[in-house]
Amino acid sequence: LQGNGKRPAASIASNSWENPETPSAAQKRLSHTILIRAAAEGVGMYFASGDSPGVASPSDDPFATAVGGTSLGISKTGGRVFETGWSTGWTFITKGHWHRPLHTYAGGGGPSPRYAEPSYQKGIVPAALSKHGASRSLPDLSALADANTGFKLGMLAFSSKHPPRYTTLVTGGTSLATPLVVGLVADAQQGRKPFGYLNPVFY
Repeated sequence: LQGNGKRPAASIASNSWENPETPSAAQKRLSHTILIRAAAEGVGMYFASGDSPGVASPSDDPFATAVGGTSLGISKTGGRVFETGWSTGWTFITKGHWHRPLHTYAGGGGPSPRYAEPSYQKGIVPAALSKHGASRSLPDLSALADANTGFKLGMLAFSSKHPPRYTTLVTGGTSLATPLVVGLVADAQQGRKPFGYLNPVFY
């Protein structure tokens, strides 16, 4: 509960920020403390897992729900053709030889270098996913993130000299995937008590 004895105004939070690549002990302790308190107060904390290969903090915290990215193919009639993990790269040829893909973007994930495997992942996450002992693995959920299969976003540009100008762009990233997941959770909990911290339920 908050200091005034009331529950938080929000029960779900969509986050798209990261600690430095190697967070200090103080940074890790601060974000961990905030996430434990959020879980205790019934707030689900959803974090974008990042737009490149690897594991970011605080999305790897056991009390955060990490949201990764997918590439989604939709048919002309609106049907789902495929959905796969997001990894956008380029393979190129020089002097008649194929070169390994050059990764430009990907939904972050993998074994955490900072946290041991939480109880809700034991017996579910394959041991082969962690080379250095059982670790917290992420992402927990994934949704559309690839800008190549993303969706169009409308924007209004305001100016003091001209009328507002409307433009569109196709957007992506796990910063898109996270609010998509949060929106689904918000829809699901309408008319019910707040779901709060859901990682044990997801697994």
